[in-house]
Amino acid sequence: MDPKKTPLYDQHTELKAKIVNFGGWSMPVSYSSVIDEHKTVRERCGIFDVSHMGEIEISGKDANSFLQRVTINDTSKLTCGKGQYTAMLNNDGGFIDDLILYQTDTDSYLACVNAGNIGTDYNWLNSQITHESVLIKNISEKTCQIAVQGPLSQEALTKALPTLKEDISQLSYMDISNVDILGQSGHIARTGYTGELGYEVYLPESAAKSLWNALLVKNEELGIKPIG
Repeated sequence: MDPKKTPLYDQHTELKAKIVNFGGWSMPVSYSSVIDEHKTVRERCGIFDVSHMGEIEISGKDANSFLQRVTINDTSKLTCGKGQYTAMLNNDGGFIDDLILYQTDTDSYLACVNAGNIGTDYNWLNSQITHESVLIKNISEKTCQIAVQGPLSQEALTKALPTLKEDISQLSYMDISNVDILGQSGHIARTGYTGELGYEVYLPESAAKSLWNALLVKNEELGIKPIG
């Protein structure tokens, strides 16, 4: 079976990225050298296509109590616009997946899960519904994720999305905001795995190329680069 491609695949090939099979996905492993890309994220800002990651929506009046039971962190600490790092375990205490869980509305949550576990996670969550009023939707194929990471990440996002300057600047670590991204409904979270200030943007695939290009074109003077 051929590897899957994210909606940004053509952008990566146009930028001469080195493409590899990463967990069944054709992903850019690098654009330049590892050292150059590392320094870009540490000193300025880099953008990552992480659209292979999975997104699952959990909603309904019993969503919080359901998630309290099936994840290991304390979901009672979540409020609208907040997220937490957590995990799901099977009935024997074995590990299913680690994930970030965000509360995006009163009775609505967004789980960002690992690419290789999307189907497993979705099926497991559905299998755990008993009497609860809960709806679980796998929105991974319709959702893209772009990570903007580094000391200049807030400035880079503000230049690409100037109407969201206030939303972006007010986000604390692990916060998420429901926003309009280039005319499409999406989310911006202040999260990431680089150790630097950073954001992860969840948006429909129809807006992904426009945001990716805007991040590069409008931030050229800042030395923003795509990262593998």
